[in-house]
Amino acid sequence: MPRIPVFLLFIPFFSVTLWALPSSEELHAPVQQLTPETMEPILELFKADSEGRMLLARARKKAKLESDAALINIISFCGGADLGSHGQRRGLFTQEVANFYRQKGDQEWIALNPDGAEKWADPETYVVVDQRRRNNRSFEFLDVAFRPQICVKAGLSVMQTYLVLYHELIHLVGLDPFADVDLLQLDGWHDREAFYSKQLTKEGGEVDAFVAQIHAYQRLRKRYPLTDTFILEGFLNKRTLPLRNRQAFCDHLLEEANYATELDMHLEEQVHFQYNRAYAWWDYYGKRLTALDEQLAKLDHNIEVMRRREWVAKQNGDEEARKANRRERASWEQKRRLNRSKYTIFARERDEHREFMAILDTRFPAE
Repeated sequence: MPRIPVFLLFIPFFSVTLWALPSSEELHAPVQQLTPETMEPILELFKADSEGRMLLARARKKAKLESDAALINIISFCGGADLGSHGQRRGLFTQEVANFYRQKGDQEWIALNPDGAEKWADPETYVVVDQRRRNNRSFEFLDVAFRPQICVKAGLSVMQTYLVLYHELIHLVGLDPFADVDLLQLDGWHDREAFYSKQLTKEGGEVDAFVAQIHAYQRLRKRYPLTDTFILEGFLNKRTLPLRNRQAFCDHLLEEANYATELDMHLEEQVHFQYNRAYAWWDYYGKRLTALDEQLAKLDHNIEVMRRREWVAKQNGDEEARKANRRERASWEQKRRLNRSKYTIFARERDEHREFMAILDTRFPAE
């Protein structure tokens, strides 16, 4: 009997998740309050989009959130005080950072921010999401970033709230909470164009956020009968922002979206903040140098006392006392050397802060 070959057919099984996307009516319904229930259709829009799901995952990781639903914990409606000079904005991303320092060898951290220590001591309310350590010749520094917050303008529709959150989450996942403006890379107040460009085009900055927001809206148009377009879409070539259009894109943000005014304020704040910080350290080092000089006078006195006692012991033939006084004198001399070494380091640090302030005075004179 002939053998009949048996072919086993393997049919791959694909697990498909279907999201309950909001209807067109729900898409345009106003978000009256921010609750887990009202956030559901907004989260469904994220989850139904592959890039949106990836953005949520990155945001969860960076903000240390347990789930997508926990996003509600960092979102609120913006009040007038929140938006302040950002009156035209529909959303705002903020993140607080506390700064600490300690002398090398010390155990206790000292807060530079008035309320930094209080927040760091309350991890349930102020969740720490990132830390950075640095040091100079004599001090260690610790920067602590707390869980960020996002506010959205009240009265927006589900779709508008989704797009605003998409924009702000790009800031959350892309921005470095510890990045200072590098003022030494600018030639002065007149170099604002370079400052504008660096700020708008940095990773997680406004260009990244707006382009991602536009793409999210374009993908929505494939699911819903939407006819409106973003003005900024005209700068895109299909899905990309060509290099030749980047400056025009930034110019539109600066002029039409009023980012120039906001960035002007940010630059002034950075100049004042960094100048005052340098002055505070310059003043601190000056006081420490004075204290070291006062300590030096006492060390010199103690060394001279031990030298005289050593001489007296030698004259009296008391070899044991002479050796004891010599050992103690050597101990005081070692403390003196440490004093002078620390003085040299502190003086160098103080001079560097003074030089930084001198540069800022020259490049960014008071207007």
